[in-house]
Amino acid sequence: MAADADVVAQTEYRERGVLYVDELQHVKTKQEVDVTGSVDSHRAGTDGHRSVLRLRSADDHGVEHYASIEFSADVFGSICPRAGSTATVRNCQYALQFDSDTHEFRLHADDTAEFVL
Repeated sequence: MAADADVVAQTEYRERGVLYVDELQHVKTKQEVDVTGSVDSHRAGTDGHRSVLRLRSADDHGVEHYASIEFSADVFGSICPRAGSTATVRNCQYALQFDSDTHEFRLHADDTAEFVL
């Protein structure tokens, strides 16, 4: 995992080995991360569009943050976790900057990613 030094230095993060969605603010674009959160929603890809798994977690102030993780249904098949369940995605890449209006991070999962549902 290649999270930056500020995050790696956090004892709690080292023990977990995974970031909660709201902690993605400490990660630089294009870094590979393991992220966990509560399943908010999912959308199956059709006609060449990528599937999306949306996770959420709240920060210390109770503000919900979201991670939309795009992946190929051709590689992973149909992933349909129950809303509210916990999911972890390992080896995904933080693709775009944080959207402060929606509190959403965008990530990509390629064929090296692992989904733990």
